[in-house]
Amino acid sequence: LADWPDFDRSSPADFLKKIALVISGRIGGTSGPLWGTAFLRASAAVAGKTDLDGDDVVAMLRAATEGIKARGKSDLGDKTLLDALVPATDAFEAEIHAGSAGTVALDRAAVVARERADATSFLQARRGRASYTGERSIGSPDPGAVAVAVILERLSREWAARDDL
Repeated sequence: LADWPDFDRSSPADFLKKIALVISGRIGGTSGPLWGTAFLRASAAVAGKTDLDGDDVVAMLRAATEGIKARGKSDLGDKTLLDALVPATDAFEAEIHAGSAGTVALDRAAVVARERADATSFLQARRGRASYTGERSIGSPDPGAVAVAVILERLSREWAARDDL
């Protein structure tokens, strides 16, 4: 956080790349590499762009998802953050293509992420640390999926509160 004001904001790609490097270098366990890869792939998806639209956000989310899948060797149904991120991205994309405002699309994505994160309680973990617990993983939500829901809920609240967006 101390370095936050000094992050390169000359382009969305440079900003996301810096975030990826910080996350990869400072967050332990598997979370650092997974989230770092997500931000790095999102950065690559918007390389050379200065202004982003809804389709660019979808491209960043899809690229991040593919990076997480590759790095974590996981997919939907494995009880991971993907179980919230992919449906939330689908909901965001559907709203954008339906002509909804960004705030509406983000709000819908947050709602879907929360629903899908909660639904991971019914899954048995097949990837990550929770997979070591086998059937005992059933009954609690996946922490990564919950993190996706929390992030999108916060983004939605903050964006809706801003007058300049």
